Amino acid sequence: MCQLARHELCKGVCMSLHMDIIGGGALGAALACIVGNIDRKSLIWSRNEQVVSQINDHHSSPYLKDVTLPAYVHATNNLADMLDADALLIAIPTNALRTVLAALTQTGMKNDTTLVLCCKGIEKDTLLLPTEIVNDVLPHHQHVALMSGPNFAHEIAKGQIAATTLACADSVVAENLLHCLGGPTFRTYLSTDLIGAQLCGAVKNVLAIACGIARGRAMGENAIAMLVTRGIAEIARLVEAKGGDVKTVMGLSGIGDILLTCSSLSSRNTSLGYALGSGDRLDEAIAKQRGVTEGIHTAQSVYHMAEKLNVDMPICNSVYDILYEDEDIDEAVHHLLARPLGAE
Repeated sequence: MCQLARHELCKGVCMSLHMDIIGGGALGAALACIVGNIDRKSLIWSRNEQVVSQINDHHSSPYLKDVTLPAYVHATNNLADMLDADALLIAIPTNALRTVLAALTQTGMKNDTTLVLCCKGIEKDTLLLPTEIVNDVLPHHQHVALMSGPNFAHEIAKGQIAATTLACADSVVAENLLHCLGGPTFRTYLSTDLIGAQLCGAVKNVLAIACGIARGRAMGENAIAMLVTRGIAEIARLVEAKGGDVKTVMGLSGIGDILLTCSSLSSRNTSLGYALGSGDRLDEAIAKQRGVTEGIHTAQSVYHMAEKLNVDMPICNSVYDILYEDEDIDEAVHHLLARPLGAE
């Protein structure tokens, strides 16, 4: 089949593909705005009854300030309401993924429902990536994809320009999702590297905490550039050791997401680091956050994964020491700067 004919086929299939959202946070609400553009209906599942009520009664989300959700966006706290969807976009914390997948299975989810994982993290106890969690819980599930990129939810919900990586091993599923999710202001780009895309999306949150700490300590823009650059090198080493494609680090799910997250205090991870660098205790910094700060849990997972794979990740290790070993920030910086000089 020629590329044009295949493209048109995928577009045609897409028009009948109904997608709903698992997760009532900021990203879930933003994604509902996108997928609802296809057939003018979009359903969000959230276990939080207040979130469900606010979406249904006021067309707004508590996580998206100054955003009015389209009338076609609705919410439910009943997983059975999601079973008619051809595809589910799963936008929940990684450490909740296993429980939700099991609940979906018990509710009667079909094996051919496409799961699009929008989770950025590593499961704390198992060190599994989101797709590996799916394989563990649902070993016979047929269609799994991943969405990851520089995607601040409030900008997506407002229709501002953004782009993301869609990673999927199945080319037909991937192309179909490409045209279903992509549009004039939300660009989608395909990848087959699920491992690399997931690791980039997870580890950049740890790097963002480091950059936030540096900002809170007023270390200067040179220091931020150094942290980002050397942090990218750490991520690349981990991707390679885990079996991913290092080239993925240079894409939207890699450097694109890293630049966005590490450069803005709108990022929960960067703002948490900024609070720590400004002198807050960890519990005080967490109390200032709205929603889950994935980098806190991911720092622990990355530390143990790097240790297991024998990967040198000094910046990520320093974040772990600050969060979990109560290391003084200035002492952690001293240890980083005391490392031997060598080749880049």
